[in-house]
Amino acid sequence: MDIQKRLKSLAQLGKFIGLQTDELMNKVHYAGLKNQWFTEEHVLGALDAIAKHYLDEQLLQEWVKSYDFKDHVQAKRVGIIAAGNIPLVSFHDILCVLVSGHHAVIKLSDK
Repeated sequence: MDIQKRLKSLAQLGKFIGLQTDELMNKVHYAGLKNQWFTEEHVLGALDAIAKHYLDEQLLQEWVKSYDFKDHVQAKRVGIIAAGNIPLVSFHDILCVLVSGHHAVIKLSDK
């Protein structure tokens, strides 16, 4: 998938996050039940920041201008170990892997 398609897909994710659908809110609530660090306020705050600052299409376009992304990259698997005490703390790492055309392999915290 070329860089423009990846950016469009990520921007669509940002729009979805901004909708705060019942399904998304159920996941936010469930996260709080599984990990007390993940209060609804903190998770929604993290999602809002991600949607506005990481997944805005114009901001994504500005960000990638500084880099020379190849349209057809030999995708590699990139390991990411996510901390468990801050909601969505590894999102930027995952974003960088996806924008660069690779596959994120994520080890989540036990909690």
